[in-house]
Amino acid sequence: MICLTGDVHYDYDGPEQQKYDGSEMDATVEYTEIASSHGINLTLFVTGKVVQSEGQKLRLVAERENVEIGGHTWSAFRPLWLHRRVFNRLFDSIYGPKLFQRYDVYRTLQILERFLNEPIKSWRTHSYASTDATYEILSDSPVEAISDEKDPDARSPYK
Repeated sequence: MICLTGDVHYDYDGPEQQKYDGSEMDATVEYTEIASSHGINLTLFVTGKVVQSEGQKLRLVAERENVEIGGHTWSAFRPLWLHRRVFNRLFDSIYGPKLFQRYDVYRTLQILERFLNEPIKSWRTHSYASTDATYEILSDSPVEAISDEKDPDARSPYK
């Protein structure tokens, strides 16, 4: 069995989004069509703002049987000045203090759950930037799987 993952950000005009003629959600629709035609399962980690910016396209993607939607922070750490300059310097974390992380996680989970009419069971923090606080917050949520592993030697799931 093949299962692929991907991250879907709202259209924030980052440099990586200028390499495709269309929004990141347009590329996601195409990606899911290709995966579906080959019987490949996908978990797509989606920022909360995608619901606001391109909800109709997200609905098309989420309705596919081979697609699971997971959370991916509210806004992909935008604005950058807040996350890189303030949070990183004051809290030694681009994600910010625990109180902000809790707000970000639950805001993201709530909008996705309301939009999709089902609980979100998977999470990947943008830039894999989880902290111990993130894991603690997620342990009190419906999330069952966190996809933030960066260890190239990790070969199987673990708790």
